[in-house]
Amino acid sequence: MSTVPTLAELEQTFKDIQKMLSETLKYGGLNAINLAANANSVVDNSAWPGGAIVADNAEAYRFALSTFIQNQSNPIIGNLLLGYLALIESEFTNGFDGWEAIFDFNNTNTRRVLARVIVFDTTPTQSGIGNPIWYRLTADKDGFEINACFLDDVTAEVISLGSEGGTEVFKVTMPRARDVFSLDVVAEPEGNGEVGSITMKNGDDIIQDSSFEIGTAADADPSALGNWIDSVGVYGTAKYEIVEDGHVISTREAQLGADTDDGKKLALMIKGNHTIQQKISNLGTLDPFHWGVYAKKQTGATGTITMTVGDNASATLPIASLSDSTFTAIVPTLDKELWPTNFGDVPFPKVKIAVSALATANVIIDGVWFHKWARYNGTFWMPRPGTTQCQVGQKNVFNDVLTTESEFQKLLLLSFGTRRTTRGVGVYWPHTVVLTPPEIASS
Repeated sequence: MSTVPTLAELEQTFKDIQKMLSETLKYGGLNAINLAANANSVVDNSAWPGGAIVADNAEAYRFALSTFIQNQSNPIIGNLLLGYLALIESEFTNGFDGWEAIFDFNNTNTRRVLARVIVFDTTPTQSGIGNPIWYRLTADKDGFEINACFLDDVTAEVISLGSEGGTEVFKVTMPRARDVFSLDVVAEPEGNGEVGSITMKNGDDIIQDSSFEIGTAADADPSALGNWIDSVGVYGTAKYEIVEDGHVISTREAQLGADTDDGKKLALMIKGNHTIQQKISNLGTLDPFHWGVYAKKQTGATGTITMTVGDNASATLPIASLSDSTFTAIVPTLDKELWPTNFGDVPFPKVKIAVSALATANVIIDGVWFHKWARYNGTFWMPRPGTTQCQVGQKNVFNDVLTTESEFQKLLLLSFGTRRTTRGVGVYWPHTVVLTPPEIASS
């Protein structure tokens, strides 16, 4: 007798588990007649003397069933996942640790489930003094939209100015759910109550000399560019110039100013079709990175400026589209190519900034960044300094909207939360927006 299940057996069992647990969830908060509404009615109609005890019991009953679902779904689904590990002959002994192998197996075999279709807010409602620029990555390394996240407003509020301008610290929060049924009950506090912090980045990190703070003053005839290397090893006034015309003052430039009274907003003028580069090293993580560069042109300049990271991630802008007076951020598409397993798949990956087909005048660049994203509630966040420095109390509210729920994916979320796996994200199945639940199908 075989001890290894077939794929068909595992998928049928998974569908049966979904039906069993989902029906309980529907009774809890989705059905026209549901436990959450009934329990609320008991509470609302128990204002008579001594009725508070009955109200407390009703809420305790609701919470007990909610807790029971969470406590039972993890071992039921977790033990089913052991069958997948046996099928694919994995060395892992629990489904969470072996999730990457399970995901890759189903992805390779195009075994899909219905997606949780989420409209992720990337332009928050802002209040208070300051206008940070927010970037948000919602794609995983395989190009799937991240499904392991709780849906609710996320608030990022400045609680500290940091060590220098542009290094403000944000507290990020979501309202706390009463229980799992709150996820399905309109007008109730949702979310998982997660609290975290994100610090704005405004200086060197993986990339050094990011704001071209080379020395403490402008250099019209540089013999080197600090940690930046010219692709053919030639420098000098015919190719480059360090100018006092930067985008923002970086933390290092601020420190140089404090030390020498000569801190400047320095930038690099590129005077022809040249490429500068740095090697990427010490990534030390499987988490994704965000990167970009600020640029502006002299009057009449045309051509193209391109920033490339590794072997397959790049961002390009026509120089003619740049402003003569203010800097424009050149940023990549926020997709799977921002994960190191994709952009770093070469022996010696580099960050390159290249100017091509330059004519009429020159281009100026400043404020290169290359930072690891901050992870919160399953997705990845990156605030960058805007034109006005943030003050304590500046607030950003992100409103995510769920347009299609997947009971299959939601059960995985309730079972494992938004915990990071070796994929760098949470636990969810390869998915598509066209399936009818609870099917697992080839798509």
